[in-house]
Amino acid sequence: MALNKKLVTVPFTKGIQTKKSDVYLEPGELEVLENGVFEKFGQIRKRKGNSFIATHGAADRGYPQAAFMHKGAAYHLTSGGTVVRGNPDEMDGSTHYDTIGQFFPAVTESFSVSPVASVHHQANPHFALSTDGSTMCVVYLDVDFDYSANVENYSYRWVILDTETQSVLATAKGRTGSAAAYTYKGRAKVVGIGVASFAIYYEYKNSSAYELRRGVATTADSPVFEFTTGASGVIGASSNDYNQTVAQQSFDIVRHGTDSNDVHVAYYHYDGSDHKVRYVKDNEVAAGTTVDLDDTLDFATNLSSTAPSTPLAIGLLTNFSSNFVIIGYRSEYGSSSNSYLNQIRINEGDPTSYNHYSALVDLGATASKYVPVGFSGYRDSPSSSTERAVFLAYQEDSDLEQKMAPMTGGMSGSFPALGSSSNGTLMGRHSIRPFRFNVGSDNKPFTVFPFGSNHTSTSNLTSAYFANKISTTTNEVMCGASFVNEFYQSYAEFASPSLTTGTTTYSALPRATNFNSFPDGSGGADSVPNSEISVLKISQGIPAWGVRRASLGKSVFFTAGNMVFRDSGSKYMDPLGMPRPVISSIAVSSGGNLDGSATYKYKVVFEKEDNQGNLYRSEPSDAASIDTTSSNKTATVTIDLIQFGQAGDYVVALYRTEGGGGIYHKVKTVQPSATSSVLAISDDLADSVVLAGAFLYTDSGELANTQAPAAFYVEEHQNRLFLITEDNRVVFSKEYELGFGVSFSDSFYVPLDGLDDDKPTALGSAGNTLYIFREKSIWAINGEAPSKTGAGTYYAPQLVSNTIGALKGSPTYFTEQGLFFQDSRGIQLIGPNGVQYIGSAIEDQLGSSRVIDIDQSLKEGIVRFATETNVFTYSLDFQQWSKYVYARISSNKIIGLGENDGTNYIMLNNGEIWKEADSQSGNPRDGLSSDLTPIVLKLRTGWISFNDIQGFGRAYRFAFLGEYQSAVRITVKVSYDYDDTVVDTYNFDVASSGRSAGDPVQFRGHLSKQKCEAVKFEILEATLEGSTILAGIIIENLALEIGTKRGIFRTTTTNTIGAS
Repeated sequence: MALNKKLVTVPFTKGIQTKKSDVYLEPGELEVLENGVFEKFGQIRKRKGNSFIATHGAADRGYPQAAFMHKGAAYHLTSGGTVVRGNPDEMDGSTHYDTIGQFFPAVTESFSVSPVASVHHQANPHFALSTDGSTMCVVYLDVDFDYSANVENYSYRWVILDTETQSVLATAKGRTGSAAAYTYKGRAKVVGIGVASFAIYYEYKNSSAYELRRGVATTADSPVFEFTTGASGVIGASSNDYNQTVAQQSFDIVRHGTDSNDVHVAYYHYDGSDHKVRYVKDNEVAAGTTVDLDDTLDFATNLSSTAPSTPLAIGLLTNFSSNFVIIGYRSEYGSSSNSYLNQIRINEGDPTSYNHYSALVDLGATASKYVPVGFSGYRDSPSSSTERAVFLAYQEDSDLEQKMAPMTGGMSGSFPALGSSSNGTLMGRHSIRPFRFNVGSDNKPFTVFPFGSNHTSTSNLTSAYFANKISTTTNEVMCGASFVNEFYQSYAEFASPSLTTGTTTYSALPRATNFNSFPDGSGGADSVPNSEISVLKISQGIPAWGVRRASLGKSVFFTAGNMVFRDSGSKYMDPLGMPRPVISSIAVSSGGNLDGSATYKYKVVFEKEDNQGNLYRSEPSDAASIDTTSSNKTATVTIDLIQFGQAGDYVVALYRTEGGGGIYHKVKTVQPSATSSVLAISDDLADSVVLAGAFLYTDSGELANTQAPAAFYVEEHQNRLFLITEDNRVVFSKEYELGFGVSFSDSFYVPLDGLDDDKPTALGSAGNTLYIFREKSIWAINGEAPSKTGAGTYYAPQLVSNTIGALKGSPTYFTEQGLFFQDSRGIQLIGPNGVQYIGSAIEDQLGSSRVIDIDQSLKEGIVRFATETNVFTYSLDFQQWSKYVYARISSNKIIGLGENDGTNYIMLNNGEIWKEADSQSGNPRDGLSSDLTPIVLKLRTGWISFNDIQGFGRAYRFAFLGEYQSAVRITVKVSYDYDDTVVDTYNFDVASSGRSAGDPVQFRGHLSKQKCEAVKFEILEATLEGSTILAGIIIENLALEIGTKRGIFRTTTTNTIGAS
């Protein structure tokens, strides 16, 4: 019987569709579309090429790991923690770029570990990870208040948490001493000895005697270690051992390097006549076991008749032929009364093999207090292959600085000796212990030295800063901060360990929450900062989602590490906001024109003007008052200066009241020295002169400008910046005013419930609406926000979806069709029709890849979604998808997109910047003129059935229709009957002779397997011998001449079941 012949056409009007089976793809839908662009309905043409225009990356600063563009400038965030800015058309690897600052290449997240609210405050946290990193334990001092005696009472509390979820698994609390000894402010430290077991060592006041005890905390219901009960035994007994004065007590612990159930312990020992450093090994520590000490060693201090009055530190270095236990301590020595840094080195495998290095580093006579911070590795330079060990000492003196004493030799082979001098100044007090990690594809070493306030008093709220230290010969550069304006140094008497599992480092710090008043015993009250203990989670490296940025006030604000930085086109970038000044002292002297016998109040503000003319002002300092006399009418105000992060110039503005007054006027502004840590400003001006000065901005009712918190996301919305902070809050700035910098207030935040189970992940501005994306939901805020005085309404989030969220750090991009973002499934669009899963068509090809950047090509009407290896494009006109592939990328990665004056850019982690050609004919290839990589337009249809699916038919021949652009070879590959194996391959050379752009291109091919159920076509351009691929052709249509017949397909008897 003759077949019914007909023509089947495949119009190329649609793009990628992988959400459907290739059996059910409609005509025009494609299984694959690579390097295709939709410009006209029914046509697919090749994307434009890219010229290689820059290479940037060197051993000292590292290679780029994230990038973006702003107002024609390219910004690279490198593995060495530097930010590089330059003209993308000129950056050539050695010139035409500026290094504008440094950042901390990690993202931080903090969460409270306190299972109950703090009554007075919580302090002195010590942190440990389990042996497998699955659980963590924090032990800290929990303080309450005895109103009858008007004194603080102390307890210890331990908390075990799940590392991944941060949920509390077990906790217990106990007093620091026996009855009537609750005012003993002891110390507790913890080390992991199992999957969910932790050994806790703690000081305990047993009646009038002091002891060093050990207990074991586990997640088991029983027995529960509660300090006063359940102790495993005593490390340091009360008789001629640990029984020293409170000021002379100190101990430290570290887990054994090869036996996770053994713990090294060091403490100050007193035998009744001599003071010594004692080392013991606590063997086979486990719940229910008693203390079993071994390998006891005693080391006489430099001046054994004088007890050390400062802490000691113990550490374990493992990068050698043997593991070594290191103990560092300070002591006085000789008639000079100088202080010295000392080191004890013990071979872990053979404790009888040890060295005691006495009086190694002369700390001088001014080192009244010494707090050891910890140990870390470093390299002489980032390009050095030799890693060195370093002992880091903390020295509190007039300079308030940390210094490190480097060990000579590398961290392999025999153990190096400790150097005889300390160098490498680290400004500021301790916070957590130093740590190091490698960053980026080039494994750039990054040594982090955390530090706290540099203020002369520890009673000021400050931040936990991070410094990048690359060698002992260079000073540190502040590159990050956590707990901004919430770190209270007085509540951290020692540095908490920084422990790493995988690529994540953890530690713990006290975070100030509010101020409370307590009786002082004299009829007055003390204002005391309350605090809670928080774990700091540090995810090493530049995050997978890249860098987020926003523009406001002619400046760009971007996330680099765990902070938001501002660049206004000046020489250096700045952290967003300035710290609150501290007046360290105030005094009067003779002479001057202030009123005699009057009370004056002073405040200080840090000020800075950016390159766009915006004035940034800090929060005013606390008021400091002084009384003049008839002869002493000159005031001198001393201020602690900014030491970290403000690379450019700033000034100190001094404000004061008139005598007995309450309104502050500007007295003067002073430019501080870049090398000074304090500034003394003298004021002898008469009231009549000062009253003509400008008012302090907060006296008008404006809320104080606070420093921006640590954050991983920034977005601009209605002239304000919105941030997602490290503790998972959404905060917003004051409304930007021309001439004034973007500033924040502590009271400006968006209230969100359930943050522990549904954390904010991304932000997106869409007209009048700001979308707040969370892990499991989407919320929206609309309307006006409060004014700079706090007047007006505050945002009230409205639920948009409780089933869809966004990936953490997902970029967002707003077009007339809505706001694009990425969730766990793929690319979503939120707009007038709600949330639409527009990325379903490319779900299989996108897979688990992160979208790191989104931008729009206005000329082509497409939105670009960059992953590390490819760029997916979405046509706004036709709502179709294509995938751009770049063979030249090879093993490199895409790290950012850019657009400037209609020209598109791609930035790679090897430093290359690619600039897209103006047209397909302008440059249809990728790369240098001497190293061009052809662009191949490729598409693959689904299975084309002739007589419904599995119907019998015959395919005779196909015909191709396109539009000529340049000479090219067209390759057509054909598969049959739902088997992707290519059976036929046809090559058709389109010569340039006699053709002009726009001419039709037609050819046809006879199919070899005519009796079939379905066919699939793959069409691609291939290099025409003797030439390179140029613009090629525009693909328009594929036609099939087929014959159909009723009935199901025919097959062999072996593939048939049952009777015929």
